[in-house]
Amino acid sequence: MVPPLQNPRGTRKKAPPSGAIILGIFLTGIKNGINRVFNTPTYFRTPSSLIQTIEVFHNGRRLFLDMSNPNPQSSDYSISESGGVGTGFDTISFLTFAPSSRSVIVANYITA
Repeated sequence: MVPPLQNPRGTRKKAPPSGAIILGIFLTGIKNGINRVFNTPTYFRTPSSLIQTIEVFHNGRRLFLDMSNPNPQSSDYSISESGGVGTGFDTISFLTFAPSSRSVIVANYITA
């Protein structure tokens, strides 16, 4: 089940339909120069080796995710399912840096 989104007034609104394109959404997580794990507000589509279903930006720079190479040293971040296998992708783990309090981290993705 996709969790509902919170709007600024604190009321719940319906999650977007499957296959919706979400642009410029802020990732949630503590930006303190130590934490490297952040989440999207809703699940994004399972990526394949041919199609990347999420783009992540740090201070306007697109970060690199190498789907074809299992070597994590070739990527800026990795993706995972916070609830375990089969629960839906919603977690971004930065491999090359930890965002500071001044960092702006946004993502574009296709909903699951």
